Amino acid sequence: MTAETLILLEQKFPKATKAECRRFWDACRRNNNNNEVVTAGTKDATVLLVETEKALEEYLEWRRRLGMDEDKGNDSQSIESKNNNNNKDPTTTTNHHDAILWKKSCHRCEQIMMMRKQQVSSNKASFTTKEKRKTKDKSAKTSIHVPQFVFSHNSNKHNNKTSTSGRSQLVDNQGNQILHVLPALMDIQNVTAEWYGRTLQFYLDGLLNRESHDKVTVLLDVRPGEGWPNPMAVFMVNFIRKIAKMLQGRFPGRLEKLIVFPVPKPALGIFHAVRWVLSTELAEKIVLVSGSAERKSPLPKHELKTYISEDVLDFTETVRVAKFVPG
Repeated sequence: MTAETLILLEQKFPKATKAECRRFWDACRRNNNNNEVVTAGTKDATVLLVETEKALEEYLEWRRRLGMDEDKGNDSQSIESKNNNNNKDPTTTTNHHDAILWKKSCHRCEQIMMMRKQQVSSNKASFTTKEKRKTKDKSAKTSIHVPQFVFSHNSNKHNNKTSTSGRSQLVDNQGNQILHVLPALMDIQNVTAEWYGRTLQFYLDGLLNRESHDKVTVLLDVRPGEGWPNPMAVFMVNFIRKIAKMLQGRFPGRLEKLIVFPVPKPALGIFHAVRWVLSTELAEKIVLVSGSAERKSPLPKHELKTYISEDVLDFTETVRVAKFVPG
C-alpha cells in the first residue's frame, strides 16, 4: 500500500482510522488472492481501491447505524457502579473490566433492539390488529439477560502483554491477545441469535483499539459445562461459521487463529465443512484440535501447546470450571 493511497483513503473517510484504512486495504488485497505489492496507477490498484472504498463505506455505515461512536461513558459508569459489590467470583475479580465491557455491550444492544421495536410499533398502518398484538407481546420483555460467553482475561501471573488501556492481557505464543470462548454458556432458548450477534459486535469493538493492528487468537472450547445451557453440536458448527465471517467482515485483519477444541473424531468432518463457506484465507486460520468433548474431558494440551503455553491453558480451564453451576 503506497503512502498516496493511504492518504487518499484517509481524506475520503475521515471517520476511519489510519489503521482501519490499511487493514481494509490489506483484506481486500488478500480476498483477491494478491499477496504482492500493488503498484499505484495500475488496473489492479484501481480495482482494489474501489473495493476498499466500498468495504469502508459499509463498515462506517454499520458503525453509524449502531451508534458505535456515541459517547457511552455514563452507561459504563452506571453499570460499573452496580457491579462493584459483585466481585466475589475469582474469575470476575481477575477480569473485572472485561465483565463491565460485556454488560455495557449488552446494554447498548438492548437500546438498539428497543429502538427497532418502537419503530415497528409506530408504523401502525402496516399492521393488522392481530399483528400489532404480536408485536406488543414481543416488546413487553425489554430486559434480557445475555450470559457472557466470550472473555478477554487479564492476569499478571501468566503469559501476558500490556494493552493500550494499561491492563495485562493473556496472549498466545506469538503475543496475540486471547479471546476465550465458551459457547456452551449461550442460552439460545431465551436469547436470540441476533441479540448475541449484536452484543458480540459491541464487545469486540470496545475491546479492540481502532488505532492498532493487534490480532487475536480465539480459543473456542466446545465442551459442555455443569449447569450450563449446553446447546447442541449443530448450533456450535453454525456459530463458528458466523463468528468467523463476522471477524472477517467487521474486523478484517484481526484474526490470527480460531482454535476449536476438543472436536470428537466422528464430528471432524462436520466441523471441516465450516471451511467450505469461508474465504481461503479465513479457512486457513481455523485450527481443529481433536479430542473427547465431554464435560470432564481433559484439555488436549499436547496439541494446544503449539499455540498457547501450558500455564495459560491451565488458567482458562480454571476459569471454565469456576463457572460451573452445581445441580
